[in-house]
Amino acid sequence: MIHEVPNFLSKEVCEQAILYYKSTPEVKLPAQEHDTFFWGRTKPLCTIQEPKVRKIFRVFETMMLQTISKLYPDDGFIFMESCDLVKWPPGWKMGAHIDNAPDPPGHPGSDITHRHYTTVCYLNDDYEGGSTFFPEYNQECIPEQGKVVFFPAGIQHGVNEIKGNTRYTIATWFTRKSEMVY
Repeated sequence: MIHEVPNFLSKEVCEQAILYYKSTPEVKLPAQEHDTFFWGRTKPLCTIQEPKVRKIFRVFETMMLQTISKLYPDDGFIFMESCDLVKWPPGWKMGAHIDNAPDPPGHPGSDITHRHYTTVCYLNDDYEGGSTFFPEYNQECIPEQGKVVFFPAGIQHGVNEIKGNTRYTIATWFTRKSEMVY
């Protein structure tokens, strides 16, 4: 159910993604209005304007869709719902949660029950901690540059505290509902 695919992205592509993150200004989308945890730390791939960078991520999107369709073949059509570059500074962590929760209390309109799968792609591994953990499965995925972790969005997971350097990832969510595609 939880799949780790090492060397999914090359070192060069990972480094280009981090460089892109560092060289572009913050973009705050309306969907992030209630999610203050990620304010100033995410860059949605749908906002990329530079043709060279956009091409790199289009290839990434295609590879992700092909892989997730092979890992979960019984689901028919699967679509990418959204995809973000995420910066995790030292000291940050995230408790166990699921990625397809209904509206949180006090935040109507942020329902994400349409998400069926989640992936985390580690763009670097020059830090301590920052592993993705799955408490229900007593499993921990250790960050390795270029590795992608695929799992159903309803599986509880979290991120252990990052120590030392900054952790960079690409978080991607998938759906079976074509009307939910960005």
